[in-house]
Amino acid sequence: MRCCTALIACLLLGGLSLPLPATAVTPAAQHRAAVEAARRGEYAAAVEGLRDLVREYPRRDLYLHDLAVVLSWAGREREAVGLLPRINPYEAPRYVVTTLARSAREAGLTGIALDFHRAWLLRWPDDQEARIGLALTLAAAGEYEAAREQLEVLLRAHPDNLEGWRARARVNLLAGDPLRAAAAWREVLRRRPDDADALRGLIGSLR
Repeated sequence: MRCCTALIACLLLGGLSLPLPATAVTPAAQHRAAVEAARRGEYAAAVEGLRDLVREYPRRDLYLHDLAVVLSWAGREREAVGLLPRINPYEAPRYVVTTLARSAREAGLTGIALDFHRAWLLRWPDDQEARIGLALTLAAAGEYEAAREQLEVLLRAHPDNLEGWRARARVNLLAGDPLRAAAAWREVLRRRPDDADALRGLIGSLR
């Protein structure tokens, strides 16, 4: 025993060190690092880390949810919506449902976007953005009257919601009704006279 102690002392005094055991990176730490990377805009590293976690822990919904959200942040909507069959919009957290509803709509995947927007509105019925998103998605699907009904409900309860009036203008334009679109743009300008986008929209509707 004394010989071993003396040997270790000699090694240390001679400038040598014994190897230390490697510290294992926990899944929680890897997940935290990936999310922090995404918040810094380092999307490639974040996606790689989250993909590894999803492969290693396929039953951990948190990792799958955050992978889909980070892909959306990175502008990779098609990849994000590719994960949607594995995500239940009636059970996923709010930040996941809202992000993926927008991504599906922006990617032109109307059926999936409708499912997620309907789940969003059903679970959080007072969310004004959810109703606007559902209306725009319905209009993209050619369901103009249903879209108008959603916006009518919204604007009756929240008449000063400018995004609601903008959506109403866009829905009417898609429906081929420029006069009703112009009326909606006027409502925006009545509440915000210096709104350049609304002014351009009004002029475009009247041409």
